[in-house]
Amino acid sequence: MTECKVLLVDNNKIRRKLIAGYLRELQYFYAEAINGKQAIEMLTHNSFDIILMDIHLPLIDGIEATKIIRKKLPFPKNRVKIIANTSHNYKDFFNQFYDVGFNDVLPTPNTLDSLKTIIQYHTRD
Repeated sequence: MTECKVLLVDNNKIRRKLIAGYLRELQYFYAEAINGKQAIEMLTHNSFDIILMDIHLPLIDGIEATKIIRKKLPFPKNRVKIIANTSHNYKDFFNQFYDVGFNDVLPTPNTLDSLKTIIQYHTRD
């Protein structure tokens, strides 16, 4: 198994706990942020392979945080894979997510298999 570093960004404590449990089961290193501002700061000082980004976040929401990462952080941090983790009907927001700079969308509720599949897809060489 390749090492994978995931930044889990969600202000919902229950969802963070659920997804963190999946990440531990998959044996991925992960860190947690509770808002977009904290996610940007963590990415500035650390490297991650994947960011699981909730859309509705306090301070800086997931869409704005993704825009900032893509436009203001230096290479290679601005190229990190960012997955929108959302309960929105992603089909309604599909184009907006990609236009902003998300690499993919992971609709909630999450399962271990859906999380594993999307992470493996975006970290394959």
